[in-house]
Amino acid sequence: MDSPPPQVVIPQKTIRDLEIEAGNDPETRIVREQCDLQIIKAILERSARKWEFMWRGVKISAPVVDPKFYSDFFAHNITIAPGDELKVQLAIKQSRDVRTGIYMNIGYEVIEVYEHVPRVQQVRLPSDEN
Repeated sequence: MDSPPPQVVIPQKTIRDLEIEAGNDPETRIVREQCDLQIIKAILERSARKWEFMWRGVKISAPVVDPKFYSDFFAHNITIAPGDELKVQLAIKQSRDVRTGIYMNIGYEVIEVYEHVPRVQQVRLPSDEN
Protein backbone atom coordinates (compact mmCIF):
# COMPACT_ATOMS: atom_id res chain seq x y z
CA MET A 1 0.00 0.00 0.00
CA ASP A 2 1.74 3.08 -1.27
CA SER A 3 -0.99 5.56 -0.29
CA PRO A 4 0.02 8.38 2.03
CA PRO A 5 -1.31 8.49 5.59
CA PRO A 6 -4.63 10.37 6.06
CA GLN A 7 -4.35 14.11 6.61
CA VAL A 8 -7.06 14.02 9.28
CA VAL A 9 -7.53 11.12 11.65
CA ILE A 10 -11.06 10.59 13.00
CA PRO A 11 -11.31 8.10 15.85
CA GLN A 12 -14.01 5.37 15.59
CA LYS A 13 -15.65 6.62 18.80
CA THR A 14 -16.30 10.01 17.17
CA ILE A 15 -17.88 8.31 14.15
CA ARG A 16 -20.13 6.19 16.43
CA ASP A 17 -21.20 9.31 18.36
CA LEU A 18 -22.10 11.08 15.10
CA GLU A 19 -24.17 8.09 13.98
CA ILE A 20 -26.14 8.16 17.25
CA GLU A 21 -26.82 11.92 16.93
CA ALA A 22 -27.91 11.54 13.31
CA GLY A 23 -30.38 8.84 14.32
CA ASN A 24 -32.95 11.30 15.70
CA ASP A 25 -35.51 10.33 13.05
CA PRO A 26 -38.69 8.88 14.51
CA GLU A 27 -39.10 5.11 14.21
CA THR A 28 -42.54 5.58 12.62
CA ARG A 29 -44.17 8.45 10.80
CA ILE A 30 -47.32 9.22 8.85
CA VAL A 31 -47.06 10.80 5.41
CA ARG A 32 -50.17 12.29 3.77
CA GLU A 33 -50.54 12.25 0.03
CA GLN A 34 -53.27 13.24 -2.41
CA CYS A 35 -53.61 10.43 -4.89
CA ASP A 36 -55.91 8.41 -7.13
CA LEU A 37 -56.93 4.92 -6.03
CA GLN A 38 -58.70 2.39 -8.25
CA ILE A 39 -61.22 0.25 -6.35
CA ILE A 40 -60.64 -3.50 -6.46
CA LYS A 41 -62.86 -4.48 -3.50
CA ALA A 42 -65.17 -2.18 -1.55
CA ILE A 43 -66.57 -2.61 1.96
CA LEU A 44 -70.09 -1.24 1.81
CA GLU A 45 -70.52 -0.48 5.51
CA ARG A 46 -69.02 1.92 8.01
CA SER A 47 -66.25 -0.08 9.64
CA ALA A 48 -62.51 -0.37 10.04
CA ARG A 49 -62.47 -3.20 7.50
CA LYS A 50 -60.03 -2.63 4.68
CA TRP A 51 -60.91 -1.95 1.07
CA GLU A 52 -58.55 -3.15 -1.65
CA PHE A 53 -57.16 -0.56 -4.05
CA MET A 54 -54.64 -0.30 -6.85
CA TRP A 55 -52.22 2.57 -6.16
CA ARG A 56 -49.32 3.30 -8.53
CA GLY A 57 -49.56 -0.26 -9.84
CA VAL A 58 -49.38 -1.75 -6.33
CA LYS A 59 -52.28 -3.47 -4.56
CA ILE A 60 -52.89 -1.96 -1.12
CA SER A 61 -55.48 -2.47 1.62
CA ALA A 62 -56.85 0.51 3.54
CA PRO A 63 -59.96 1.42 5.50
CA VAL A 64 -61.98 4.42 4.35
CA VAL A 65 -62.62 6.58 7.43
CA ASP A 66 -64.21 9.64 5.77
CA PRO A 67 -67.71 10.02 7.33
CA LYS A 68 -68.90 12.40 4.57
CA PHE A 69 -68.09 9.80 1.92
CA TYR A 70 -70.22 7.17 3.68
CA SER A 71 -73.06 9.69 4.15
CA ASP A 72 -73.05 10.38 0.39
CA PHE A 73 -72.85 6.65 -0.34
CA PHE A 74 -75.79 5.73 1.92
CA ALA A 75 -77.82 8.63 0.47
CA HIS A 76 -77.24 7.00 -2.97
CA ASN A 77 -75.38 10.08 -4.23
CA ILE A 78 -72.49 7.74 -5.11
CA THR A 79 -72.69 4.33 -6.77
CA ILE A 80 -69.51 2.27 -6.48
CA ALA A 81 -68.22 -0.53 -8.70
CA PRO A 82 -64.87 -2.30 -9.06
CA GLY A 83 -62.63 -0.29 -11.38
CA ASP A 84 -63.99 3.07 -10.20
CA GLU A 85 -61.46 5.64 -9.06
CA LEU A 86 -61.40 7.67 -5.86
CA LYS A 87 -59.40 10.89 -5.59
CA VAL A 88 -58.36 10.83 -1.93
CA GLN A 89 -56.13 12.02 0.89
CA LEU A 90 -54.15 8.90 1.81
CA ALA A 91 -52.35 8.56 5.15
CA ILE A 92 -49.32 6.30 4.74
CA LYS A 93 -47.84 4.84 7.92
CA GLN A 94 -44.11 4.22 7.57
CA SER A 95 -41.57 2.46 9.74
CA ARG A 96 -37.84 3.19 9.62
CA ASP A 97 -35.49 0.27 9.05
CA VAL A 98 -32.79 0.56 11.73
CA ARG A 99 -30.02 -0.88 9.55
CA THR A 100 -30.54 1.30 6.47
CA GLY A 101 -32.50 4.28 7.79
CA ILE A 102 -35.00 3.83 4.95
CA TYR A 103 -38.71 4.29 5.65
CA MET A 104 -41.00 1.49 4.43
CA ASN A 105 -44.77 1.65 4.04
CA ILE A 106 -46.50 -0.55 6.63
CA GLY A 107 -50.11 0.65 6.52
CA TYR A 108 -52.59 2.91 4.76
CA GLU A 109 -55.78 4.80 5.61
CA VAL A 110 -58.08 6.82 3.34
CA ILE A 111 -58.85 9.85 5.49
CA GLU A 112 -60.77 11.94 2.96
CA VAL A 113 -62.45 11.23 -0.37
CA TYR A 114 -62.46 14.27 -2.65
CA GLU A 115 -64.12 12.79 -5.71
CA HIS A 116 -65.57 9.56 -7.07
CA VAL A 117 -64.86 8.88 -10.75
CA PRO A 118 -66.86 6.02 -12.30
CA ARG A 119 -64.83 3.78 -14.57
CA VAL A 120 -65.19 4.42 -18.27
CA GLN A 121 -67.32 1.82 -20.00
CA GLN A 122 -67.67 1.30 -23.70
CA VAL A 123 -71.23 1.79 -24.91
CA ARG A 124 -72.65 -0.14 -27.84
CA LEU A 125 -73.93 2.03 -30.64
CA PRO A 126 -77.28 1.16 -32.16
CA SER A 127 -76.88 -0.83 -35.35
CA ASP A 128 -78.59 -0.04 -38.64
CA GLU A 129 -79.49 -3.69 -39.28
CA ASN A 130 -83.29 -3.34 -39.33
